[in-house]
Amino acid sequence: MSKKSCQVVKKDGKACRAAAGESGFCFMHNPALWQERSLARRKGGLNRITPHSEATCVVPTQIRSVQDILQVLDYALFEALLLQNSVLRGRLLVSITMHI
Repeated sequence: MSKKSCQVVKKDGKACRAAAGESGFCFMHNPALWQERSLARRKGGLNRITPHSEATCVVPTQIRSVQDILQVLDYALFEALLLQNSVLRGRLLVSITMHI
């Protein structure tokens, strides 16, 4: 049993290969689903945000001593550990740990 494909032809002249619903369109091309697509994009964008840790109170408001600098570095290290794994995150972790 083959699935029916979306009836939209894209700008490059190729047909959309996504599975079509009852309307003959896929989720991305169905004109009646524009609100659902908008909500899905918003939800996807919000899920990419990494929240800050609850430990912001440990960061001093003024940096006046070596201890204050170490507290900031500890906080930055903890925040970096929450980020998605990447080359930049790895560089940040190495940089922070070299200064602690």
